[in-house]
Amino acid sequence: MHLLQVVSILLGFIMASSALPKAPVANVAQNTGLSDRVIFADFQISNMILLTSALPDNLTFNHTLSFNFTDPNSNGTNTICGSSWITTTNGGNTAPMSYILCDRTADKGFFEWQFTTITSLTSFGLRFAHEFSDPVHYPPPYDMVVYFSDANVTLTCDDETGTSCELPSMNATINRISN
Repeated sequence: MHLLQVVSILLGFIMASSALPKAPVANVAQNTGLSDRVIFADFQISNMILLTSALPDNLTFNHTLSFNFTDPNSNGTNTICGSSWITTTNGGNTAPMSYILCDRTADKGFFEWQFTTITSLTSFGLRFAHEFSDPVHYPPPYDMVVYFSDANVTLTCDDETGTSCELPSMNATINRISN
């Protein structure tokens, strides 16, 4: 009889615990279904300018790309991004194919970018990334999240030599999220 009382008490605890409210379960590491429930705003890229100048040997060229990077998903935080690189007439190219850190303007997090493809100086692919604290969609301690976007860019040049090329603005759709 003693065994029956123990089993009865255990069953009572099990039944009572299943009636208690449960904390929401969020599998933030795998980001299960978040993109189906939340609409993310596109990154806003503006004032993209590519300046090119020939070095004295006329075989080597210096290029500088700069742009403004805004993420409306983080209360519109923004920064200025840019980098310089060299190309040569014999095919050399030191364009940044790995991430470049943009100017740090936010209290937490950072903005980055990199080339993904280069068809020409005025036609290329870029990848944008922004890491920041997003406790609205990700509960702490998993609130640091990185939003990614890939975009194809086509610049318009002011002259035939391509010394100054620009793209006034573009939206870059977020296509990956990680935390």
